[in-house]
Amino acid sequence: MHLISFQTVAHRGTCSELRVSMRRNRSGYLSINPKVKKMNQTPNSLNELPPCPNSPNCVCSDGQQNGHWISPIRFTGSAKVAWAKWLNIIKEEKTATIIESNDASLRATFRTPLLKFVDDFQSRLDSSNQLIHIRSASRVGYWDLGTNRRRVERLRKAFNRSMDSRD
Repeated sequence: MHLISFQTVAHRGTCSELRVSMRRNRSGYLSINPKVKKMNQTPNSLNELPPCPNSPNCVCSDGQQNGHWISPIRFTGSAKVAWAKWLNIIKEEKTATIIESNDASLRATFRTPLLKFVDDFQSRLDSSNQLIHIRSASRVGYWDLGTNRRRVERLRKAFNRSMDSRD
C-alpha cells in the first residue's frame, strides 16, 4: 500500500488532512481510497497561532510544541515601528505572497525555489511582551528538510539588521 498525505490550512486556521491510500486489488487494478480528516488545529484564542501537525515540516513560536518550537522574534522600542519593519521584510521576499495583514497579524505564503511547494506563514504581534510570534508550515509532504526553520531564522536576521539600522 502507498500512502500520500497532504495537509492544508483553511481559512481561520482550521486545518484538514487529505490521506490517499492506493493499493492493487485482487484483479490487479489500482484502488484509491481518499479520506479527509479534520484536524484539531484551530487556535486556542484569537491571540494564538494554530499548533503544528505531528509531521516535522512546521515551526511555531506560540506554545510548547516539542521539536516544532522556535524562538519568537524579540524587539525593543516601539511595537508599531517593529511591526512595520517586519511587514517590510516579508514584502521584500521574492518568494512571499502576502494574503492578509493588519496592525497585529500577517498571513502569507512562500513558494520554495526549486520544486515550487507552497508553505503557509503566519505571524502575530505581541506588543505587551515585545515579541513577534511566527508559524511556518509546509502544505504538502511529511518532512521539509528544515526549510521552514531556516526561513524563519533568515527572516529573524533580516529583521534584527533592520532594527539595528537608523532608518
